[in-house]
Amino acid sequence: MAWLVTITLDVVLAFALLCSLSMAGAWGELCGIRPGGDKSGLGGFTMVLLLAIVRWLAFALALAVVARPGERTWLLAAHAGLGVAATWSFSRLVDRVHGDRTVPAALGAAIGVGVPLPALTLALVRLHGDGRHDAPLAFALTAVALAALHGLVFHLRRRGMRPRGA
Repeated sequence: MAWLVTITLDVVLAFALLCSLSMAGAWGELCGIRPGGDKSGLGGFTMVLLLAIVRWLAFALALAVVARPGERTWLLAAHAGLGVAATWSFSRLVDRVHGDRTVPAALGAAIGVGVPLPALTLALVRLHGDGRHDAPLAFALTAVALAALHGLVFHLRRRGMRPRGA
């Protein structure tokens, strides 16, 4: 029966990863909007809030399953805090773009790439680990791979926002 839980959580995490990559792209797009540019598509950023909720719930489910005794409460509280901070930040930075100001790429990358890493890395490593201890190498390799994937999506979307020939 443990195999069914693993497969189910893998599907949940795969879907959450797709949502997370879409959000990294949205952060890249937000950071790529230049002052004086077309802002007619900013209403589409409302979808990012829906993606944030879906990703947050999927990660929360995975964290609740992989948490060890005594960890569940603080893991979910930390996860909730990161989720609220990231969502609030996105909303505030969309307002900044509405005011014809840019969003610093470093800030967008830190939130769009960095925020999903702890929960996703922990869930993946624990789901597929031996269950007795956490392997630092597995954490490091998983975090680097996830950061590279999110970073690539962020960078490509941000670069795609620049006018051709600029």
